[in-house]
Amino acid sequence: MKTQKPISQIVDHPKSSIWETFYECPSQSRANLSYIVATNQSEQWGCSCPRWIYKREECKHIREVKLHLFFINQKEETIETVKVETLPKSTQKATSRFSLVKL
Repeated sequence: MKTQKPISQIVDHPKSSIWETFYECPSQSRANLSYIVATNQSEQWGCSCPRWIYKREECKHIREVKLHLFFINQKEETIETVKVETLPKSTQKATSRFSLVKL
């Protein structure tokens, strides 16, 4: 059985004018691909996937992160954390590009 990498909070990502908290959400269908999910104080959510970028519709990655955070909160656990430099290069690029995306 394939073990999927867990959702992680990116702890050293610089905040943008819109986004404050960033998460790495590994793709379920493509190995070595992760999407960046972000939120802000207004509880608005965004994702680096095409569905959100082009349609501004809530995607499965946003739902996965929300659900993951809900379960962690219920169990009183902490979310795994990662630093930008430890992410794959393609995810690092997506992270820096996504921080510039407007709502």
